[in-house]
Amino acid sequence: DLEPQTTISYELGLQHELGNNHKMELTGYFRDVRDWVSTGVPIDLGGGAAYYTFVNKDYSNVRGILAALDRKYSGLFSWHIDYTFQIVEGSNSSPEEEFGAQLSNSEPARSIIPLDWDQRHSLNASVFMGNQNGGFNIIMQYGSGYPYTPYFSNSSQNVSMFSKGNSMRKMSTLNVDMKIFRNFTIFGLDGRILLNIYNVFDRRNENIVWGDTGRSGQTSEEGNAQLIEAAYPEALRPNLISDYYNHPEWFSEPRQIQLGLEFSW
Repeated sequence: DLEPQTTISYELGLQHELGNNHKMELTGYFRDVRDWVSTGVPIDLGGGAAYYTFVNKDYSNVRGILAALDRKYSGLFSWHIDYTFQIVEGSNSSPEEEFGAQLSNSEPARSIIPLDWDQRHSLNASVFMGNQNGGFNIIMQYGSGYPYTPYFSNSSQNVSMFSKGNSMRKMSTLNVDMKIFRNFTIFGLDGRILLNIYNVFDRRNENIVWGDTGRSGQTSEEGNAQLIEAAYPEALRPNLISDYYNHPEWFSEPRQIQLGLEFSW
């Protein structure tokens, strides 16, 4: 039977008012998780059959610091900005990782590595300007790259080799949204025009990447596949190679523009 995970958390915060309109916040935190769930050794049933169980044996740790600065609404505008530095490390990001390692006869995790959600730097900012008649809000989000496990392939020898788990970083991400509204009254009805623009700069943030390049739209595997296709032109394939290696879902959503109209009575 699985035991509950044991989490020990420490947090220390400071808030300080800077004048009449500004507030500063500083928070440091530490979280230690033991009995992190992982996959146990296979249990042999005989005849080549075996089964696996989940066990409490892994470990994870989160530590970081958050700094924030706010300006309350005054003089038609307000703003907020915060920055977080965080380190997230552990044995495995999920129990399935250890299970996959055992199936492939790979070395189990024996050291602490960055976990999948280990984003070292994040910066968020928002600005509002307006009054009861109308205004706009801009929201910006920046994040440094998440870790991924690189691998290197050699088509001539038909081998692939994985490097240390989560030892490389994806590209950083940036997103800016804008929301604009205007209130009006017509025929005794209160109305509002809304304009929402998501991903204002239409940035293609890369969420999932190829392990050999660290990019979403580029991999050496495509070139290797083209060489194989040229060597065996008689083979029937349902899709083009370029289609197989094209993954638009690995990127963030493109720019979206929404226009709305509201009435209330």
